[in-house]
Amino acid sequence: MNSSTNDLLQIGFLYNDPFGVRVINNLINKSGFCQQCGPLCINCRILYPWFAGKIKYAHKLEWEDCECVEDCLPAVEEKLSSLDVLICIALPSEFIEVLPALLKKYSIRAVIFPVENGEWLSAHDQMVLQSQLKISGIQYAFPRPFCNLSESNSPEKSIINRFIQQFHIGKPIVQFSTQNGKIIKTQVIQSSPCGATYFIAQYLRNEQLNTWNVDPLEKRISVALKKYPCTAVKTRDDTLKMITRVKAEQITQEVFKEAFDQAEKID
Repeated sequence: MNSSTNDLLQIGFLYNDPFGVRVINNLINKSGFCQQCGPLCINCRILYPWFAGKIKYAHKLEWEDCECVEDCLPAVEEKLSSLDVLICIALPSEFIEVLPALLKKYSIRAVIFPVENGEWLSAHDQMVLQSQLKISGIQYAFPRPFCNLSESNSPEKSIINRFIQQFHIGKPIVQFSTQNGKIIKTQVIQSSPCGATYFIAQYLRNEQLNTWNVDPLEKRISVALKKYPCTAVKTRDDTLKMITRVKAEQITQEVFKEAFDQAEKID
């Protein structure tokens, strides 16, 4: 597969956790996907481009029905075909061992392994997998968590960079316009893959109208992330050397504080 730099990349999903469905539903803006604002909803997501019909395939790995890798492989291979990017979510370690050969066989050019839970991919499995993918010339990323996926200056990450640019997911990028220190307009340039960024932006805009709420910006960001809710687990990831949920909140705090500090000031 040789997509030009202007063509929309062909992407697919292979997942073994409900988080996979959440990311897919965010990308296609499935009806009813985001209802967290309740009666205050202004249909903010309707302003953005979405990708219904643009995902080549999305398959849940029915691993529980197999006694060993060999039992599952024929069914999995029936679902695979050439892609630019395959997003792999919570795949069992036994399957990860055979994955590089499958990626090469089906001409899959890049792979992303989001890690919302450190148990999904150990440091050892990541190191072995990374080595095998590099030998095969397959691009890779292992964001811990998925909202930590950022563009790289390395030419070896060119396809991953295009994925981020075209599908507008990864580490969030947000722009605010403020008047008298209050947010009056929000724009999501790039969302967290779970879709939380849209809700948090609107929550901050709406909540400042409640004069009884005197919480600082940091507290409001934290409350919004919990309300969505964040999907990163509250357990320690030994590769991150910290709790995954804490890392997700750090990223979110940094993004929204920066958006507020750099907001367009309107007289």
